[in-house]
Amino acid sequence: ALKRLLIIDEDGFSDFHISDDNKEITCSANSDSTGEVTEKIDIDYNGKVDRVAFTTKKLSNIIEHFNSEELDITLTSEEGPCSIQGQSDPYTITIIMPLKTSTSTYDTEEDV
Repeated sequence: ALKRLLIIDEDGFSDFHISDDNKEITCSANSDSTGEVTEKIDIDYNGKVDRVAFTTKKLSNIIEHFNSEELDITLTSEEGPCSIQGQSDPYTITIIMPLKTSTSTYDTEEDV
């Protein structure tokens, strides 16, 4: 799924939304020049963070180093450090920082 996101926006970030039932994560990326893509991945999640953003290329590069079919990703908060560990890679733990994003809505031309 990340490789498909990289096709659209190699240098940007991907936004990850966790579903209300914690069973699915929606990954999305967009670019003014190439469009947008959305991918859904089944997950098993039991936390309180419902949205996080990462640099797509960095996350993809990290995941490529694991041999595991499944990864355990621990989210501390939307902006706090996250750890990634593969179930078949017990001696490899990676820490990655998510991107700080803004959810502010700006006035549109019609509102002014």
